[in-house]
Amino acid sequence: MDGFQRRKEKKKQAILSGALALCMRSGFQNTTVAEVAAEAGVSKVTIFNYFGSKEELIREVVVYWLTEMYERSRAIVESDRDFETKMQQLMFMKSHEMNEYSRAFIDEIMEEFSRSDSRIQELYMKQGVALYEKLFAQGKEEGVIAPNISLAAMMVYLNVFSEGMRHKSVYDSVIPFTQEIMDMFLYGLAGRGNAGRERTTQEFDEKE
Repeated sequence: MDGFQRRKEKKKQAILSGALALCMRSGFQNTTVAEVAAEAGVSKVTIFNYFGSKEELIREVVVYWLTEMYERSRAIVESDRDFETKMQQLMFMKSHEMNEYSRAFIDEIMEEFSRSDSRIQELYMKQGVALYEKLFAQGKEEGVIAPNISLAAMMVYLNVFSEGMRHKSVYDSVIPFTQEIMDMFLYGLAGRGNAGRERTTQEFDEKE
């Protein structure tokens, strides 16, 4: 990549980063191209030259956001931590992230995910599924996931959970019970019994 291409890519990244910061605070529809231009230090013409329209900019911002989330998740999955710690860190990370977003941003992300041609779904199928398959394989190796449960069944289980989380009313009801939902996700209604011990958010933060 020559100097011109590097500068062009750097400017594009600045636009996406600035747009994402604004959209997380106000939502996509409430964020104007003029505001993005001011945040990124470029002109509105530059934004249209790079993305063509506000709609395409928004779609690129969604991909940019999802890619960041994927890379953070990948770092957790590929770390040397045990399966349970990784699962809890992933769930806490997502719930903490959601608490930082505006309601409008969350609603629009959910809407984008529900579309049949959603780029979120496309990226999830290409990258997210492989990541969770790797994580679930570790869970089986460590004996947290029962040996008679196939990885295919675990992926169906995860997809059912994810499908529910796409609905705002379900998501709102889950957030206050993140720890309990995570325990049920891993151990079912019977729980882990007396073998395990409770872990606090502080413990997970100390391990990161």
